[in-house]
Amino acid sequence: MDKFPNLQLIFEDDEVFELNKEECKMLQKIIQLGLKIDELEEYSIFFFGSIEVYFYFKKIGILK
Repeated sequence: MDKFPNLQLIFEDDEVFELNKEECKMLQKIIQLGLKIDELEEYSIFFFGSIEVYFYFKKIGILK
């Protein structure tokens, strides 16, 4: 963000700027990383929930 202060202002201050080609490419990378982070969070929540269900079913005798 230090290299691209306009991007920082867009995210933090909700400012509107015209971006150059390099800034547009960086914005795409930032958005892709954010989407990947969201995807990884969803997977981890799903698997954590699955583990909890497994142990709960085992505790109440559904699974042996």
